[in-house]
Amino acid sequence: MKKVYLVHRYPAEVDKKVHELGTAGYSIKYLGISPANLRSIKKHPPAAVIIDLTHAPSQGRDMGIYMRHYKATRHVPIVFAGGTPEKVAKVREHIPDAVYTEWRKVRSALKWAIAHPPEQPVAPDSLLAGYSGTPLVKKLGIKPNTTVTLIDAPPNFDKLLVSLPDSVKLRGRFGSKNDLIIWFVGSKRILQDRVIDISRRVGNSGLWIVWPKKSARVSSGLSQKVVREAGLNSGLVDYKVCAIDQTYAGLKFSVRKNRRRPSLSAV
Repeated sequence: MKKVYLVHRYPAEVDKKVHELGTAGYSIKYLGISPANLRSIKKHPPAAVIIDLTHAPSQGRDMGIYMRHYKATRHVPIVFAGGTPEKVAKVREHIPDAVYTEWRKVRSALKWAIAHPPEQPVAPDSLLAGYSGTPLVKKLGIKPNTTVTLIDAPPNFDKLLVSLPDSVKLRGRFGSKNDLIIWFVGSKRILQDRVIDISRRVGNSGLWIVWPKKSARVSSGLSQKVVREAGLNSGLVDYKVCAIDQTYAGLKFSVRKNRRRPSLSAV
């Protein structure tokens, strides 16, 4: 029996859908829209994923984009179900080779999608932006009583960090305490030249590597793939991605557990 994940915002609406798909010979597991469930899809890839576009279509789109950005789930068939024509068209711009259907036709669409998994799946050059309306401070994971080190940040970036938690300190250079590092990178050369040195300063804290998105029309040679590979090659592991604003995107890294050591202070 093939395992299929059904992603839907409202659990009260999925019981009938789960039953109908189950009678068609599938093992259906319901997943709500949350970062934890995104990780579940990556850790245990199914035969296919059905994503509802009737409610919160932008979040459904982000789930699909997330799947396409990771090798473990890139070839998993995606079936988008429901949604208005206008919303569906916007999702299709990002993931044109997914299967799009109405809910009343989802069984036949699912059968076709599993029989025809994408051979060369499109990996959109856009990011899981997080959930609409989430404050930037929360997306970045800034906690109370921490020191946030901003490296090569653009002018007035600190003005975007509104409603900071209590006792948060912002600094523009490395110090003896760097609870969270946010490093803005303007080119592939700078990334390659400095990533090892920056990674040595992370210790047990987190590191955001931030770069200009292609939509910002900045010639940087950077992309999510380039940034991820540079981080992995320097002993880091990525675990979160978000859009900072209209210009910048970021990947969050931590040091692999077997390589952690006290962070270096400024020299």
